[in-house]
Amino acid sequence: MIVDKGSYYMLGVGIGMLDLAFTIIWEQWLTKPLSKRVTSIFSRVAIGSVFLLFALPHAIHYVADQNLRAKDYTVCEAACHQWLFVRNIVYVQETIEYSESLKNK
Repeated sequence: MIVDKGSYYMLGVGIGMLDLAFTIIWEQWLTKPLSKRVTSIFSRVAIGSVFLLFALPHAIHYVADQNLRAKDYTVCEAACHQWLFVRNIVYVQETIEYSESLKNK
């Protein structure tokens, strides 16, 4: 089983970009000023997306790691891969023999 932390970073980025797009559309295309209530909502969504950007990948990795270790999976360091901040973690069961092609990924 492969756990990819990189895709969870994109959730925070996507929510932040969606918030920015709504703000731009509202102010520039519709030429309507944002009310204090809408500005407050958009600001909170932007702050929440930054929080998700940093916290969600680590929280999901922690939960997945605990669940997989409870099911007798271990991390195969030979098959794990990291590029910059994105890491693919490969979990295997000790009883299952895995191929050399998986180790070389």
